[in-house]
Amino acid sequence: IDIPLMIIASIALYFMGQNLEISNMEGFVLLAGIVFYLLLQVKLAVKGKDADREFARESSNKGQPLKNVLFLILGLFLLVGGAHYFVEGAVIAARLLGMSEAVIGLTIIAAGTSLPEVATSVAATMKGERDIAVGNVVGSNIFNILAVIGISTVVAENGIPVSEHMSKIDILVMLGFSFICLPFVIWRKQLDRLLGALLFSSWIIYTAYLIY
Repeated sequence: IDIPLMIIASIALYFMGQNLEISNMEGFVLLAGIVFYLLLQVKLAVKGKDADREFARESSNKGQPLKNVLFLILGLFLLVGGAHYFVEGAVIAARLLGMSEAVIGLTIIAAGTSLPEVATSVAATMKGERDIAVGNVVGSNIFNILAVIGISTVVAENGIPVSEHMSKIDILVMLGFSFICLPFVIWRKQLDRLLGALLFSSWIIYTAYLIY
């Protein structure tokens, strides 16, 4: 259900950006969407039994909860701090090279702020927790569209502007790759290495297109 919701959020963002701005009212609509999404996740979590099975399987770790919490806090601190300094340095370098703010946001900042997600998803995959790996990315995309853009739009005095290139091309690219993942999830019930290689190589090509 998460990937279809991500697609719906992306479609909503696309239509909101067609007049080259996202208004304050549209920001409130996005915030209403994230509230609905969070309530839905809570409802599904309460009804589901996966959490009980997961805790039973990981019962061997229950004897050291303090250690796990400390590792969690340390890991979050290192991930966020590392991504912050990476983005800061990369943005300075990009501006020296004459890159536009839109290109910086779509490439360097997007990649830098995604580093914690990459690290989390890779670690989860290596431990066999593939649902966490996929859910981390999909949930982050939904949160970025509905919450981050929603809050930014609401607090802005007159909404936020959207460039023509972003409204006509960049959002459609994001939407297109979301649709590519959909059949793999619905019919094959998994995202395999072939799709991963396709998505990663496509990101490299798209980034090169933006820069050059």
